[in-house]
Amino acid sequence: MKMGTLSRVQCVNRPPMLCQKCGLTEAIVHRETVVYRQRIEEHLCAICAGAARVPAPPGSVVSVMPFSKVVPKPDLTILPDSQRPKELVLPERISIRRLSELLRIKPYKAISVLMSFGVFASMRQRIEFGVAARLCEHCSVRALRGDRR
Repeated sequence: MKMGTLSRVQCVNRPPMLCQKCGLTEAIVHRETVVYRQRIEEHLCAICAGAARVPAPPGSVVSVMPFSKVVPKPDLTILPDSQRPKELVLPERISIRRLSELLRIKPYKAISVLMSFGVFASMRQRIEFGVAARLCEHCSVRALRGDRR
């Protein structure tokens, strides 16, 4: 420890909070450090506290869960819409924003579905017809190749 620092680890009854380092599991170690009259609080889970070499409180249970079980999978279902067209005539390249307007879905939903396909793009980026057709298929819309409108 540096000169002028004081560190203290507490295990008190606090409302549940997430770890400040990973943000995935409940914090069980609450560390308060005073460095040159400045108080710094850290709230860590057992795993992050172990990586930082902070002793976990007595009686705490450390369990390691696979990452896929900790983070819920995003909901990629797109609900049917009576105003959504059955067919769309699309150009060779179209922006995600324009395609989401035509499909009557929010752009973030279109981006999340594209990410599940392995395509990482922003709203303003243009995607090829094949990728756009796959997104249309996901929304139960038939995509037809056409000229640029």
